[in-house]
Amino acid sequence: MVNIFILEALHPRYNRFVFVMNYSYMLGLIVHAGFIPLFFKLGIPVLAWLNVLSIGIYALAILLNARQKLFISSALVSLELMGHAALVVYFIGWGSGFFIYVLALIPLLFYMPLLNNSARAVGFFGISLFYIGLKYYTDTHAPVVQLEQQILNVLYYGNSMVFMLTLAFLSYYFSKATHISEEKLQDSYKKIDRLARTDHLTRLSNRRDMNDRLQEVAKVASITGNPFVIIIADIDNFKIFNDEFGHDCGDFIICSIAMELKKRMRHSDSVGRWGGEEFMMVMQDTAIEDARQIVENIRAAISEKEFLHQGRSHRVTLTFGLSECRDAEAIQQGIIAADMALYRGKREGKNRVECSDLVSPERILLDSETG
Repeated sequence: MVNIFILEALHPRYNRFVFVMNYSYMLGLIVHAGFIPLFFKLGIPVLAWLNVLSIGIYALAILLNARQKLFISSALVSLELMGHAALVVYFIGWGSGFFIYVLALIPLLFYMPLLNNSARAVGFFGISLFYIGLKYYTDTHAPVVQLEQQILNVLYYGNSMVFMLTLAFLSYYFSKATHISEEKLQDSYKKIDRLARTDHLTRLSNRRDMNDRLQEVAKVASITGNPFVIIIADIDNFKIFNDEFGHDCGDFIICSIAMELKKRMRHSDSVGRWGGEEFMMVMQDTAIEDARQIVENIRAAISEKEFLHQGRSHRVTLTFGLSECRDAEAIQQGIIAADMALYRGKREGKNRVECSDLVSPERILLDSETG
């Protein structure tokens, strides 16, 4: 079967149309195949051979549809439907019910994405005039082949049933195609949202996503009563990596540290790139004393690790600032406190873990004023 979703460049409406018409043309091919023995049985071979031609047209339409030639395939089938109806009615009369298939063009006309409203209006009136003209012709001219009324009734009821089944079939696939397109659209929205929340270099959460996660953790903390810890980490002397070894090396160091932090944090914790060479971590249901021990182990492990880039070995250290929070209202102050604890660690030698509870409010205020 033709995979009609391989061209992502197509608009979802085009995808739906290709999907539905693919099955519609297959159904039309099957129906016309069934008419061939019917007309041979009725002794009208010319109509049997007409349906052989119709099968060829539907096969061609399937190929064109698979190649995204939507207008050509639709026009071809539309002409086939009207031509087939006209010739069959000409030969055996209106009472056979073959005219009814022309009505299938109306939903096709309004569903086709290539047409504007003016074209649809013209098409609708054209189909209506054709239908009325065909009826007028049969009212004023006798059919070429006179069939018994009983046979005509059977044909009429049979065609009516096939037509209603066709409408049900098309409605089902319209619905299915719409559902598939909506799922694909939702997946696209989710992908876009993930990209908007992901740092392009490290593939960690970005600042926006970390802010949202802080709110989520704060909600849990307000329910459980357990604190959470905000951690801000900064790569020490990062400017040296960029200035002496190039920005590729700087990017390598940032990505390597990102992987180390993500690997060493607990599964329930959140890690993100806060900006530049800074990272943020959030540890939920954790007191600051416990968080400090965990972070101290991470700091020590990273400081002892060698990072190889283009044949050079690099040692990297980080300074961490921690603060403890218990609700959403304390988040902003908690970020400031963790940042000030980080600055203190930088001034006192770097490669350290500092907690905000060791920093007095007066010192925090002084640090914020001095930058």
